[in-house]
Amino acid sequence: MTTCTSAEDAIREIERVAFDGVVTDWRLGRERGRAIVEAAKARLTVPVVVVSGYVAEAFQAAEPLADIYLEKPADPRELVQILHTVLQAKAIRNHKLPA
Repeated sequence: MTTCTSAEDAIREIERVAFDGVVTDWRLGRERGRAIVEAAKARLTVPVVVVSGYVAEAFQAAEPLADIYLEKPADPRELVQILHTVLQAKAIRNHKLPA
């Protein structure tokens, strides 16, 4: 697990490391989590989960960018279960044999 203190740091890490998934807030102080979601989706084929008190704002985008949006305060157990489920689904898709 990697934690970052700014959108700029998170984007730099996304460009440097091949993550299995990304969890971010939609707002990070004056910065926007949208930039993190966009960077993750452009660089990685991983699930992206947004946990935010601004989920309604996130849905005002032209199209939803993240795979899942959770309203704060999110139950940590629910977040872990969601991450487990989306990572498991990704693993199944990646290992699917051609017909």
